[in-house]
Amino acid sequence: MDNLQENIRSQTQERSEKLRRALQVAEDFNRDYLEVIRGLRDIQDNLLSQDSPGVDTSTVAEQQKELQAIKDDLDTVRPTIADVRQRAEELEQLCGIPGRMELQKNVEDLDTALEDIQEGIRDRDQELGGALEKSERFDQTLQAIMSWLPPAEQRMDNMAPIAADPRSVRIQIAELKVLNVQVKPRLIDIQNLNQFASDLKNASPVTAESLSPQVQEINERWNKLLKKIQDREVSVCSIRTEHRLAISVSFSTSEASATCIDKSIFSTPSLFPRRLL
Repeated sequence: MDNLQENIRSQTQERSEKLRRALQVAEDFNRDYLEVIRGLRDIQDNLLSQDSPGVDTSTVAEQQKELQAIKDDLDTVRPTIADVRQRAEELEQLCGIPGRMELQKNVEDLDTALEDIQEGIRDRDQELGGALEKSERFDQTLQAIMSWLPPAEQRMDNMAPIAADPRSVRIQIAELKVLNVQVKPRLIDIQNLNQFASDLKNASPVTAESLSPQVQEINERWNKLLKKIQDREVSVCSIRTEHRLAISVSFSTSEASATCIDKSIFSTPSLFPRRLL
């Protein structure tokens, strides 16, 4: 009987110790698990609340700093996640099958939340990287345009009125040809600017609206410059044609006069009497 009582007492103490240990591990697990879940939810909410990518490099750079802060928050939570996994494994050894199934579900929920955040961070990183690349290309193209457009406009506006003498007209035609050769290939810059603006608008329609007035102004100035070049081409060509016609008419008139004189010499009857045979 004494041995039986001692066995019961020993088993009871052992059981009590296991339950106490299981309770302690379960409390630690639940505390850390809830803390991790709350932290992951805050990170997820912060990630989902981020604004659309900006259209200028400074805005995108600031958004990348905000994303880095989110990454830092996640790194802060990772040690606690590791503790939760360890306690889950330890608790599985102390509880029965129903408890193990519940633990496995909790760990799976934790893994899902973590994977969602990591995927969201990767997507945001790629989104901001693409926006920064588009923004840089837009800025570089805009700077390139502003390096040649104002000087070209000034050269066009500073051209003297079309001269009246042929020699000056030839000089003005050569001057216009040089400007035309320098300006026309720049069409590719204008096309690129419009394409990059369209790419930014597709990526962030609301934010990219701020670019519309700037892009519209560049297109209007480009079209105005081309129109001025075209109008001047028409004018100088018209003057040159008039000069050629004038020269042609002058030459034709002189030639006609000479022909008439020649004809009068050979067709006018001699004023001297004919000799009689």
